[in-house]
Amino acid sequence: MKTYRTILFFLFLLLLVLAGCITPLMMYRYRDLYRGPVEELGEGVDTTGLKGRVIVLDPGHGGPALGAVGPKGLTEKEVNLSVAQHLREMLTSYGAHVVLTREGDTRAVQDPKAGNRADLEARVRISNEVKADLFISLHHNADAIPGSKKNEVETYYAIEGGNASYGLAKCIHRHLVRRLGIKENRIIPGNFAVLRGNEAISVLLEPSYLTHEFVEYRLRSEEARRLEATAIFMGIAEYLSKGLPQLARISPNNETISTAFPQITFEFKDDPLGKGIDPSTIRMELNGKVVRCYFKKKEGVAIFTPRHPLENGPHSINIQAKNYNGNILKPKRAHFIVDLPPKTIGFLPALSQIPPDCLLPIGLEISLRDRYGHLVNDGWEVNIEVDKGVVYPTVDKTKDGRVIAYVRPSEGDHLITVSCGLTKERFVWSSSKTKEKITVLYLKDKVTGSPIEEARLISSEDLYSFNRDGYLLIEDPPPKGTVWAKGYSPYPLDLSSNDEFSELEIFLEPAFNGILFNKVVAIDPDFGGLESGAVTTDGIREADLNLEVAKFLARYLEEAGAQPILTRESDTTLTSFERLLKIERSGADILVIIGHNQSDLTYTQYYPGSKRGRLLATSLHRFIKRGIKDGGVIPIRRYLITHTSMPAVYVHPSGLKDLDPVCLRLEAYSIFSGLLGYYLGGGEDGFFEISGFVKDREGRPMENVIVILNGIFQTQTTRDGGYRLYLPKMDSVTYRLHFARAGFTPKEIDLKELESGKMDIVLE
Repeated sequence: MKTYRTILFFLFLLLLVLAGCITPLMMYRYRDLYRGPVEELGEGVDTTGLKGRVIVLDPGHGGPALGAVGPKGLTEKEVNLSVAQHLREMLTSYGAHVVLTREGDTRAVQDPKAGNRADLEARVRISNEVKADLFISLHHNADAIPGSKKNEVETYYAIEGGNASYGLAKCIHRHLVRRLGIKENRIIPGNFAVLRGNEAISVLLEPSYLTHEFVEYRLRSEEARRLEATAIFMGIAEYLSKGLPQLARISPNNETISTAFPQITFEFKDDPLGKGIDPSTIRMELNGKVVRCYFKKKEGVAIFTPRHPLENGPHSINIQAKNYNGNILKPKRAHFIVDLPPKTIGFLPALSQIPPDCLLPIGLEISLRDRYGHLVNDGWEVNIEVDKGVVYPTVDKTKDGRVIAYVRPSEGDHLITVSCGLTKERFVWSSSKTKEKITVLYLKDKVTGSPIEEARLISSEDLYSFNRDGYLLIEDPPPKGTVWAKGYSPYPLDLSSNDEFSELEIFLEPAFNGILFNKVVAIDPDFGGLESGAVTTDGIREADLNLEVAKFLARYLEEAGAQPILTRESDTTLTSFERLLKIERSGADILVIIGHNQSDLTYTQYYPGSKRGRLLATSLHRFIKRGIKDGGVIPIRRYLITHTSMPAVYVHPSGLKDLDPVCLRLEAYSIFSGLLGYYLGGGEDGFFEISGFVKDREGRPMENVIVILNGIFQTQTTRDGGYRLYLPKMDSVTYRLHFARAGFTPKEIDLKELESGKMDIVLE
């Protein structure tokens, strides 16, 4: 027993010795970390540019939001606030007006029930309300891997406004790298929530990784925090010493004008440190197109007058410029509306002549144009009169420069009088002596009863278009045709037995009750061009698989009434930044990034701070995981997922495989089902699964049989003749499956029960 106790005692002593050796070893290895040069504050930098500037400092996190946590428990929220307080003291001593988004261990938003998004929006609101010149968001990074030695300086600048915030990021970054002694460093375009919609020159700083144990050790001291603040101060002072170009006035802006040739004026304001605006750097855009402007140097004014008349409606103007020291003006987009009165009126009836004995409503399209031939704006009041028959409506307002009216005619010629403002036109609508067979169709949504726009009637002989009221008049109609509209099941139409004059209401069934109507879904096929991604020994590139699945998914979404946006539609090389810009400009509701992997795992990834991103990833994962190795739902900090303003998910539906379109189509349909589940809010429980095998009458499995759901959504059977469909449980929706392959008689099945089950099909 005594020997055992002796061994334990010496082991304990050994541990104490080893524990004592850790700190000296760390001190030597990281001796340069947070040990940069400490000059007198402002030494070597012109600080006169700080005076009078409004600077918002945003200490990240706060209150219940801890941010990163060091190995020994030091929290990011504490360090961020401390650095901000040191920095405020330095800036105010040189005449800057400094505002902190939080003064203590609180959040920026006052409502305790508000979520993280509201807190981030409050920080931006504070910056915009005080009309900040600069916005500095202070953070410290983290690596999810325990014991990680990752450490680098990361400086993000706002992507809004082009590169306007890059100059500030570059100045601060240089001083951080110089003083903190961290070799790895990057300046990165960013789109964090606090940078979006911020009218100031904006950056977000991650000077180091708090999860690095020696960084945490250093940042426990006020000396290290003050060193960080000093580096940031020097960067701000250096940037402002070059002047801060700003816009004093934009005209026209947020107003409606009555000229098609407005004089567009930008008046610049630059302090003496900037030495004025460099005319060679001025770039003006009108409606996204570069135009050549004239610059009056003495007045500091850029002027542009269009050479051709502008169309009625909204217009946007934007300008970019630098001062002579290279600091960039943060562009401000202005908007105005051109609104000219109607000068001419056009008249286009659905029938050029009125047939005898016709009591059907005949549509009239009336267009109104200004003196330059452009359609007028919405909202102009139009009066319509007829000398005989009945017209409705008699008063309407323009939409897309037009009004649509309907006349139930009587016998003989008709005089149509149309007036709008000071303009009046009369049209003689003559009658015909010959009778034609005429059919009027009214197209409506089966669920809402509202008219369906942009629909077509397709026959073997011709194509007909419905108007925006869902109205279509056909002379001598074809005996049969099919009505098609985006997002609806096609409707077979038989007009062979119709009377001479007939009216018919048609109700189209919206795909999945229209749950995806008008949803904008950004799809990013990862890699492409020079970036192949993973490659198999057979030379199959991940980039190609990603693109094919993305195209199939886009087709499913279009057929369901959504608007898909692909970041690439061919094998092109795009940087993450280029993808981000395209996604943000699309106004997408969600982002789906598609990838594949060599491990044959299926998994989804989302940004750890996004609740909606996690819901989206979970919904998609429920449908793509079936029958494949499950890798789970994983939080990750990928660039696109982190910086997009909408919920984003990275989907790996499978490992690398051949370019079999059947398998890729099935992957796309699984992702599509997950998107349906996300928007329905019911997840997997709100769906049922129909699966089975298609065989010939000898019992042999049939590959590549086309399976069509409700005449819209198409998939195929696999090599073993198998198929699988996930369908939402909607009592009001009728599901019909159509099985077809060349050389065999097609088979159509109505699903009467909305329950999961097996259904084998035999084709003859």
